[in-house]
Amino acid sequence: MSNTPAVAVIKDREGRYLYVNDSFKKYFASRTGDPIGKTDEEWLPPQTAAELKKNEWQVWQTKQPQEFKEYISGGGGQSTYWYSVKFIIQADPEPLMGVIAMDVTSQRQMEEQLARNEQLFRLAVAAVKEYAIFLLDPDGIIETWNEGAARIKGYSSAEVIGKNFSIFYCEKARANAVPARELEIARTEGKCETEGWRMRKDGSMFWASVLITPFYDRTGKLRGYCKVTRDMTKQREMVEELERARDKAIEASSLKSAFVANISHELRTPLAGILGMNQVLLYKDLDPEERHIAEVVQESSKSLLNIVNDLLDLSKMEAGTLKLKNAPMTLPVVVEEATTLLQAAAVSKAIVLNTIIDGQLPAGIIGDAERVKQILLNLIGNAVKFTQQGHVTTTVNLVDQQADHVRVCFTVVDTGVGIPEESQSKLFRPFVQADVSTTRQFEGTGLGLAISKNLVTKMGGQIGFSSKEGVGSTFWFTIPFQIAREQPIPLNRKTTTRFAHNAKVLIVEDNPVLSEMAKRQLQNIGLSSDLAASGEEALRLLGAAKYDAVLMDCHLPGIDGFETSVRLRKSEIGIGRRTPIIAITAGAMAADEARCRAAGMDDYLAKPFTVEDLRSKLIRWIPFVSEPDTRSA
Repeated sequence: MSNTPAVAVIKDREGRYLYVNDSFKKYFASRTGDPIGKTDEEWLPPQTAAELKKNEWQVWQTKQPQEFKEYISGGGGQSTYWYSVKFIIQADPEPLMGVIAMDVTSQRQMEEQLARNEQLFRLAVAAVKEYAIFLLDPDGIIETWNEGAARIKGYSSAEVIGKNFSIFYCEKARANAVPARELEIARTEGKCETEGWRMRKDGSMFWASVLITPFYDRTGKLRGYCKVTRDMTKQREMVEELERARDKAIEASSLKSAFVANISHELRTPLAGILGMNQVLLYKDLDPEERHIAEVVQESSKSLLNIVNDLLDLSKMEAGTLKLKNAPMTLPVVVEEATTLLQAAAVSKAIVLNTIIDGQLPAGIIGDAERVKQILLNLIGNAVKFTQQGHVTTTVNLVDQQADHVRVCFTVVDTGVGIPEESQSKLFRPFVQADVSTTRQFEGTGLGLAISKNLVTKMGGQIGFSSKEGVGSTFWFTIPFQIAREQPIPLNRKTTTRFAHNAKVLIVEDNPVLSEMAKRQLQNIGLSSDLAASGEEALRLLGAAKYDAVLMDCHLPGIDGFETSVRLRKSEIGIGRRTPIIAITAGAMAADEARCRAAGMDDYLAKPFTVEDLRSKLIRWIPFVSEPDTRSA
């Protein structure tokens, strides 16, 4: 790259130069000095620097290679025009942008000269070597031929002057009247710009950028056409290389997503056993010390699961596969659920947890309640974590309301340690906390704020904060919601469910720990069950007896859960019965759920799951009755 005639540079996310090649130094060294570490604002006029920065911002936003025509003004009246390709070399851990640019000032000056005077054009282009520039009469007959045309196309002037320019097109293009159509476009639209393969005299092909413009005499009569052809084969190869690099980056991203999904599966399976069996243990009559130990195990396992979920969410966001599930919801209920989950942590530190809800909020709105709660848990959880004494106050206000939409502002204020000013710019970056000492003193992966920002942005909102070290912090976010036409049905917290006494579930699971866990969880909610360790055994049992539902592990020895479900559905054709199948899998990507649905499964439950999770799934498929919950009396 250092020996190429093109200018090549590498910049960081802030536009600082990290690398420049010799061509850059040749063009700009007298103006920049040592450019490493500098930005365009430090050596270019403000307007020029702003234009370059705007173009780079477009590439960062789209994450796609882009081409630009840029004008660089300079001191002493020296200004140049540049054709540049800008692309992202890597997005993380350190974002880097590559820029490859070529000086096209001579092309620009030549085009201006053509517009001013045809005779000056003829004199100026005669010795041009980089461009094939020649004139055609109104019928497309070649009148002039420059040195660049001879070099690019391989014909001498004697071989082409007086002939139709269609000799440069392949037989198929001539048969389809492409040359004549290009002249017609130039005449009716003022110009014809095309790119494509063109043929040299020796039959070889080159990628050409072609501009055809008509010109007229003083009376307005068509005098002919000027055709400018540039050999862009090298530039095309450069773009193709960039596209290959992009495709490799996409492939790498896909591989990363697959790796995260696989790691998620490997972690979720043992976590499912730990959480599930430990929850079964907590249903037993334990003495205080035993219960304390079991509760510590449960909370530690949940913390590990939260880390796995955060990593998975981040992977989905980077891959652009995270989907929002919009449904009617009630904001006060969502806020209450979030604060209730954190109440114990606040009480243990003698922190007052306050909630203030604007009475003007609509009774029901449309949104993703779980994701809103996730953002609140991140912000309120951080506030509780970094507050040693005082209070944490969550406020929900109606900002504005228009027709069937509202904008709501959520604010979390704490009296905690605050964030040092020099560390505030690091927030909302993945895996980053305020500083290293904070990371050691307070647990966490540093993913919560990054995930929250992504979620808020995806919902069409904004997020921000203010903080003063030693005083506390205020985090806020605003989200637009649609007002629900039908109000959410409030949950009856004073009822519980009881399944029919003879209801039976088939558990299809090859992991003995997880099958035992599921069996015990089903016992706790009043359901009996049978076990099958393979798809073949499951089909045999289903053929011999009727089950009210099937808990189907997706990854089984022999025929997997997907194929087992397909075969079961085929066996049910014509018998008037469809056994509900609930997929049990450690996969947590959107594609996993889609694959389950495609195989004929009715519902989806990701490992690890609690007794309550299992109950909430089964009541969709097994008949039950609601009874008063005597535990709340």
